[in-house]
Order: sequence, then structure tokens, then C-alpha cells
Amino acid sequence: MSGAYSSYRVLLPGSGRYLSASALLLCAAFAPEIHAEQQRSSVGLGMGITPDYPGADSYHATPLPSARLFDGRFFLQGGDAGLNFALTDSLSAGPLIAYSGGRDAKDNQALAGLDDIDSSLLYGAFVRWQPGRFSLEANYLRAADSDQGAAATLSLGYLLYQNQRHQIQLGVATQWRDGDNMQTWFGIDERQSAMSDAHYAPYNARAGIAQVTPQLRWRYQFADNWQLSTGVGYTLLTNEAKDSPLVEKKSDLQGAIGVNYQF
Repeated sequence: MSGAYSSYRVLLPGSGRYLSASALLLCAAFAPEIHAEQQRSSVGLGMGITPDYPGADSYHATPLPSARLFDGRFFLQGGDAGLNFALTDSLSAGPLIAYSGGRDAKDNQALAGLDDIDSSLLYGAFVRWQPGRFSLEANYLRAADSDQGAAATLSLGYLLYQNQRHQIQLGVATQWRDGDNMQTWFGIDERQSAMSDAHYAPYNARAGIAQVTPQLRWRYQFADNWQLSTGVGYTLLTNEAKDSPLVEKKSDLQGAIGVNYQF
């Protein structure tokens, strides 16, 4: 297909502090194009604002580096990397690896007394179908630390407007987590219940859809080789995730801004 339409790429996060869609749903706001037809590489740097952990009432800033090399086949985005293989003009797929920075109980008072979540390598794959202005992508990542489980994201995007300098896209993504992943990030066992400063009741978080995130992004080509991108997302926790005692807010806004240099 023509490189005129950019991929509405949504990945699970690697560089964030938790295994959630939030950080790299926003990293997609300034991710470089990865269509092989465009034959351009790029590097970029941005900043995202996300909650300290899923459901937290406080936020932190996250650096979001990005790069596209080797004619679009290899991509590096935040803490994630992968290969993009074109299967047809509108269908592509490839392997993914990522890094989850875990969660430190000392980073937020609501977590005081709970166990830290160790950082972990993530591995998996994605498949993307992009017929014209629409894009549909599914990806799956499993933690190398088997106790942390796995998560999958399904995302839909639509290119609302595009001219020589501006591009506006709408999208929505939903994330499913298996039982181990849900319990890691939202559950509380009896030992942690007794140790927590907040005296949380034990909570068993089962597998299911954890969140839904509508998104909007805008790109501006302000020079021949330079591009400014911004994105906003609104995450709604659902099912077992929203009912966790750790959740202070069942919904939150995130934002990101970044600059890419194309060469």
C-alpha cells in the first residue's frame, strides 16, 4: 500500500514502570513510520505523562525515545524493539521484545508495605492490517518472569485528516491480561494484606479485559526532515482491574509530545 497512511501503532509498554498499555499507547503518538515503502529512517525523543501505576492518583514523566532503521523493517520505540515484515500490501506482522521496569513500592504511598514487582524482559509478536485510512492491530507480550504472566492489546485506528504538513488520527485500544498478570498488578494476597500500611483486604484479580483507551494524535511536519507529534489518551479501567483496592482512580488522562528527525 502507499506510505501516505501512517500506521496507528499501539504496543504494550516496555520502558514504563508497569505492564500497562498507557505509556506506549502514547508513545505511538510520535512513533516513526514503519512502512518499508517509505525508505526513510528516523530518530526521535519525547516525553509522556502517565500514572505512577494503573489506577494511581499521581503521575510521573516518562522519556520516550524512538527510532526506525533499516528501511522500516527494524523499529525501536521506547523500551520496545521488533521487526516489521510485509505479508501483503495491507498486512504485516513480526516479533516484539520489550522491557518492563516493574514497580517499586516506595514510589507511591499507596503501595507502602507491598512487594516490589521485578523488572522483566517481555517477548511476543504483533499482526497489523491496514486497508487505507483504517488500521487494526493485535499484539501479545509475555513476561520472561513467568509469575508476571502475559497481556494482549487490540487497537483500531482511523486517519481523520491529512495534508502535506498535518495528520490527525483517532483510535481506541483495549487490553486483556491473563490471571498471573492481573494478580501481579492488581491483586493482593494475604501476606501483602497484612504487611500493607493501608491494611488492604486480600483481593484475587482474575483474567479479563483490564482497560479501554480512546486516543487522539496530531502530527505536524514543520520542516523537510523534522516532525512534531502529540497524543492524548483516556484510560478506563474495567472488570477485575477497576475493583482492585489499589485503584484510586478508575480512569485517567495521559499525554505525550515528541520530535522526530527523518533521514
